[in-house]
Amino acid sequence: MGMYYFLLQPILFGQIFVAVASNSNRLEVRKSLVQATILFFIFVAVSTELLSFFSALDAAVVIIWWIAVNVLVFGYLFYSLRKRPNAYSFAVRRLRVTAKRWSSPGQNKLFIAIVSLIYTVVFLTAFSPPNTSDSMTYHLARVAHWIQNQSVAFFPTAILRQLYQNPLAEFAILHLQILSGSDYFANLVQFGCFVGCGISSSLIAKEFKLGKSMQLFAVVVSATIPMAILQGSSTQNDLVASLFIMLFLYFAFLSVRSGGRSDAIFAGLSLGLALLSKGTTPIFCLPIGVLIFGPSLVRELFKERTLKSVGRVAMIVLLAFAINASHYYRNWQLFGVPVTSGEENATNANITLPMIASNVVRNYSLHFGSINDSTTKFIEKVIAVALGPELNNPDSTYLAYKIKFEIPQTVNEDNAGNLIHTILLTLACFAAFGCAGEERRTVLITAVSIVGGFVIFCIVLRWQPWASRLHLPLFMIGSPLIAWMAVKIGMRSVAVMAIVVFVACVPALFFGRKYALVFIGDRTRTDKYFSTYPALGAANVDTADFFRKTNVKEIGLNLSSDQEHYKFGDWEYPYWVLIRNNSGEKPLFKHVGVKNVSNRLNDGRPPPEWVISTTTENMIDGTEYMEVFNEPPLRILRRGLMGSEK
Repeated sequence: MGMYYFLLQPILFGQIFVAVASNSNRLEVRKSLVQATILFFIFVAVSTELLSFFSALDAAVVIIWWIAVNVLVFGYLFYSLRKRPNAYSFAVRRLRVTAKRWSSPGQNKLFIAIVSLIYTVVFLTAFSPPNTSDSMTYHLARVAHWIQNQSVAFFPTAILRQLYQNPLAEFAILHLQILSGSDYFANLVQFGCFVGCGISSSLIAKEFKLGKSMQLFAVVVSATIPMAILQGSSTQNDLVASLFIMLFLYFAFLSVRSGGRSDAIFAGLSLGLALLSKGTTPIFCLPIGVLIFGPSLVRELFKERTLKSVGRVAMIVLLAFAINASHYYRNWQLFGVPVTSGEENATNANITLPMIASNVVRNYSLHFGSINDSTTKFIEKVIAVALGPELNNPDSTYLAYKIKFEIPQTVNEDNAGNLIHTILLTLACFAAFGCAGEERRTVLITAVSIVGGFVIFCIVLRWQPWASRLHLPLFMIGSPLIAWMAVKIGMRSVAVMAIVVFVACVPALFFGRKYALVFIGDRTRTDKYFSTYPALGAANVDTADFFRKTNVKEIGLNLSSDQEHYKFGDWEYPYWVLIRNNSGEKPLFKHVGVKNVSNRLNDGRPPPEWVISTTTENMIDGTEYMEVFNEPPLRILRRGLMGSEK
């Protein structure tokens, strides 16, 4: 029964939705859903920081916390709705009418069928174990440390990404794992945000003055983005970031249009959650904020006496900062700066116009890897000739000593391209500059925000072959813009366009995550953790078998994060899943032999008897260890032995 405590999360979300919807003057289901999503994630973030402050991220405490909050919200709803006995029946009638209107046109049935199929397949895929490097090295590994430490405070680690990376997605996974006692539902955080992006896309399309049918088509466009499909069943954080960037855009539009404090508050909360989601989000939020709020700020500062816009922007910024204050403080305490990219230099150096042009071309070309091999190679040669010495400039290429320019042709959640959507979005951005309707302002701001965000991205960050997933927010924001362009082309072309984008997403939908669907194949859940790198599975399973014969209580982790000679030496999370001692207990894990700045967080306790190592060192933290097991890339070391035991 324990694992069913995870249901406390959707129950609370549903109650928040009812509370928000019942407090609005009219029933706005989609707006209430995204507002409830924002409030739910705010609750998750605040709860995590609060419980962590008291070192109370313990299973019993977290379960009691979620039960108590659910009871409190239910009490509020019972009291408030008792005063409006007809509210429920009115809402049901409105929902029936709305559902009928959305599904009545013939092409809407096609749109609904496409979206339903995609969401269903991605949902079923989401129950498969995560198996990409980022999930294994830091997304889920940091969650495991937090659960063990009962706190999100920083700890010594060879993998600094476990510390400085923005933690919102992992906060949500943390609560799911504590409530369920497993990682079966970890991927549902991204899946929920995938659906949320679709709803947000339809709301932004509404701001473009599009009708219900085209708002639904915007959902189709967002749902068929190959990278979004692949991310929707993973523990990455690009969809979480995309959702809150979209909601920042949406509520910023509403705030300026209505002047209402509520919309400004939700804009600030959305911005804060976006910043807490991923380090690249400021790049995409900056042009949105400047373009939407900038004109009114300038007008008030130089022409008018009121400072209403200044106050509104200040409130948004302060809310965003408050949400991120704890994470910024932890970074400041360890790294000396509130925001950092760790030890690897991910930002450009010695920036020049040719460098920027090179990054624009190389980043744009990442989405052209899904045509065919010969065409892709031809594009690579043309780009190489055009860029010359800038092609692999070490000042603008991430890990330039080992990574050279190429267009990836694989379909996975790290570097899949979005070819059809790239072409459509490019055309839509050009078309936006010719917009002459009443929606001109919102359409143009969205288009310029996309172009501006992409250019800033290329100016700030070094090129990397997996940057296509970092572009995902731009495609999500661009979904309603593509829908707006489709209307201008002609309604007859919309159904054809829907079929084209669906066909383009089929490889990602059905073949992107190997052996992922829970009901396909005869592979065990353990096998699926290593389905992307099967060779690692045997070493991890044999290591777990070794420790199952011992009474080990604590294991040191001496892991390698050497990017130059990368051999999966930082795949930490499988240890937390697989290793148990002869009593069936999970041992404590701690990083040892840490050589980076986080070593100063060491608690000074004696070194553990056992160490799992992916390095060649036997002298760790001043203690001599002997190798007792070796199956590359893993070694098991034991303290105080005179010889090895195979």
